[in-house]
Amino acid sequence: MTHHRSSALFAACLLVSLTAAGANAGVRVEDDEVVFTLRAPGASRVFLVGDFNNWNPTLERLDKTGDTFVIRLYLLPGTYRYKYVVDGEWMTDPENPAADAKRGSPLVLEERTGMLALGSEEQTDQPGAPALEPSFRYTGAFFVDDSETNSDQTLDIYVAYPGKTLRANVDFKTSDEAVDLSPLQADIRFEQGFVELHLGNAKLRAFENDTIWTSSDPYLALGNVGIFAYNGGYERKGFTFEAPLVLNTRLRAMYSDKLELRGGPVVLPATAFGDFANSNAADTVVYHFDRSRGDEDTWAFELLADLGSVDFGYISRRNRGLHPGTLAEVKRGSGDFGLSVFATTEDWQADVLWLRGGVFRGVVIGAGYGYADARVRQTSRSLSTVTLLADAVIGSDAQGVDANVPLQSSKRWHGSMELERGKLKLGALYEWSEFEFDPAVNKTGSKALINRFAVDVSYSLKRWSVGGGARYIDQDYGGAPIGFHFSTPARNFWLDWGDGLDASGMVAFDLPRATVLTLAPGWNMEAYGAHDSIRPVLPMALGVTANLVASDFLRRTELISLRADGEIGLGKKLYLDFAARVAHYNKPSWAIKDTYFASYLEVGYRNNRTEIGLGVGFDPFVLDPVANTYRNNGWEQKLRGAIPARLTRDQSQTLGDGLRLSEQLLEDSHALKLEVVLYF
Repeated sequence: MTHHRSSALFAACLLVSLTAAGANAGVRVEDDEVVFTLRAPGASRVFLVGDFNNWNPTLERLDKTGDTFVIRLYLLPGTYRYKYVVDGEWMTDPENPAADAKRGSPLVLEERTGMLALGSEEQTDQPGAPALEPSFRYTGAFFVDDSETNSDQTLDIYVAYPGKTLRANVDFKTSDEAVDLSPLQADIRFEQGFVELHLGNAKLRAFENDTIWTSSDPYLALGNVGIFAYNGGYERKGFTFEAPLVLNTRLRAMYSDKLELRGGPVVLPATAFGDFANSNAADTVVYHFDRSRGDEDTWAFELLADLGSVDFGYISRRNRGLHPGTLAEVKRGSGDFGLSVFATTEDWQADVLWLRGGVFRGVVIGAGYGYADARVRQTSRSLSTVTLLADAVIGSDAQGVDANVPLQSSKRWHGSMELERGKLKLGALYEWSEFEFDPAVNKTGSKALINRFAVDVSYSLKRWSVGGGARYIDQDYGGAPIGFHFSTPARNFWLDWGDGLDASGMVAFDLPRATVLTLAPGWNMEAYGAHDSIRPVLPMALGVTANLVASDFLRRTELISLRADGEIGLGKKLYLDFAARVAHYNKPSWAIKDTYFASYLEVGYRNNRTEIGLGVGFDPFVLDPVANTYRNNGWEQKLRGAIPARLTRDQSQTLGDGLRLSEQLLEDSHALKLEVVLYF
């Protein structure tokens, strides 16, 4: 588990949700279907999340009719928690307020005379004036593997203030890796927090390490990783703001600062000058940078409009202070070289315009266009004359300058179609991306063209659900710099923070054309998993996910993986969790042709405030340090350890060797894990 440190608590903040304040909602049962209804004037997209869909914020989208959003689900009798995600903002049901807002609104379903009906949950907390709400969570995991013993222990202390006008939440955390050290004796540090002020229909939030600012762009053009999606504000501090405007329009804005100290000046190695000294060229420009975020600042804003059957939006993002570096301009003299050395950072900007609307019942089409460019910003310069070209660094005599050198630009087009017929959902997307690298810094002008096709389909019944998808990507990098890859953020405007590589993406990393297929059937999966609280014990739940990665259009299969996860209830409080994964590689470029297997088995006790589990193997159900919730991605995190910190296109073999080692470590893990989770 990774924990991040921050230097200060946080500053105060602003954010507005035009939907949260004046929404009306209801839940009812019709013909064994549970109908969720939310009235949210001005909202463009609403999703339902809860215990029943693993709190997935993009799975259950509500149908929109005017200002009202509706969705129908088949759910089994039981006790659930749920929330709405309104244009990226999580909220409880205003018609069904929760005693514990973090856990979501309660929903009780009972079977009466063979029919499903709404039940009631006893409320132990009486409504009244808001007060500070402290809570504690201890998680201790002890591993015994290959005669070595270690531990991973964390203690979280939460203090929340759930006021109507003012809301706040602060998390203090401690962790240690020594069995003989109690977490109660370890240093407690501030981890994350926010302060949120509601001003009518507007919201202002100040955060540190705590916010998730998701773009409303339905194509996720402006980053489907990083601050624009799941990893939100982690390692960042800043402000968000949201407010309604006129004529069903609204404004969303965000500023964040990366919590990272920049190191010393970047050295431009002599080898970067290549053969210039021995050539006949009169001058050259050489650029070298550190692919870190430094003290980068990010600004973003959205202007959204709801015209009934048509929605459109404009999103803009500005990144300043990326990739601290050094740029040298060299001019050949009579027996010497005139050298101008600049200290640099990079400034990026990206803009997207999108439009989507219904053409006839159940069918929605959309289109989007994006443009982005980047420049190398020169901040200081030192001048010198040398007879030999050696390592170059900005000198102490540097003078401040403010100039820009063009670096690269990109264009992006999207087209989409969505079809919904009852429980059948179908979506298709085509995306064309062009990246052009300027010759001023990249030696020779070059272009890269990326085409992507995606199809997703899902179908759900009362107990069964099945989903699947197909991806095809055509990557033509041409003479693009070796540091550019479409699935990594170093030279990709559309990825703001991390990379887009999962296990399938790693296998497809070096393929000019690749196909990725996914099939995921499940039984009773709508009740499996949790977000803000310990998941309930289930009588039976099973999910299976199959993936296939092939070169070109199914020309040669390079990876087939199959994973199964499930739970069996041993009464109302005892449970048995199991997970198994098999992966077969047949990748000639990595000289890998092997099969790997991993499994995990856990037995434990669980109620709504406590979980005690004893497991064998590498646990795929890990505690997420950002959301402080369970996620079923422990194995994926282990495999992601294969990704080099400075991954470039010529490091495919390094990536393959690392992935093979990660698979072996996952297969050989026979850890014994004891975990205790307590909510107060």
